[in-house]
Amino acid sequence: MRDQIHKVVLTGGPCGGKTSCKSYLKDKLEREGYRVFLVPEVATVLSKGGAPFPDFSEEAKEYEYNYVMTQVGLERTFESLAHLTGEPSVIICDRGTVDAAAYISEEAWQELFHLLNNDWPATDISSARYDMVIHLVTAAIGAEAFYTTGNNEARHETLEQAREMDHRFREVWSDHPRRMIIENEGDFEVKMYRMWVHLQDYLGI
Repeated sequence: MRDQIHKVVLTGGPCGGKTSCKSYLKDKLEREGYRVFLVPEVATVLSKGGAPFPDFSEEAKEYEYNYVMTQVGLERTFESLAHLTGEPSVIICDRGTVDAAAYISEEAWQELFHLLNNDWPATDISSARYDMVIHLVTAAIGAEAFYTTGNNEARHETLEQAREMDHRFREVWSDHPRRMIIENEGDFEVKMYRMWVHLQDYLGI
């Protein structure tokens, strides 16, 4: 298994700790001899580039189409570069293709899925493209005192909206056979350690 490239996606409701967890995992994995590649969150990239998330459903579907196209393109780039190293590598994605489904209706996602399938194989769009899914539960569930929108310009959800989104992310990733849900039990250090234990188990460290 050590000669493979592994792709892991971090998902979950807003303010779940994805940014901190990426840095934590990078340090842990590099100590174990892995090359680590970090795929940035597409929504944040788009927001910083002047493309905020639209409020209207039809525009939202068009936004998510471009989101998924960008996500797949970025992941393919990092995968290609990981292969070039010839080293055991882990690609960590800050959200993935399926996250787009959480922001639109089931009907709109099915329409979008078929539209995207004209450009990419179905396996490039579904959860099957990831070896492991780590769902970091939003601080709005169990750690409300730490919930904030101030550290991410693309985040604007209220506590209740964050809880609702967390449940949506659980639903859209529910078919993945290796999906780990990391709750807010104990402090944040405990949360990161529990995440690392699951990843260690998968990698056979």
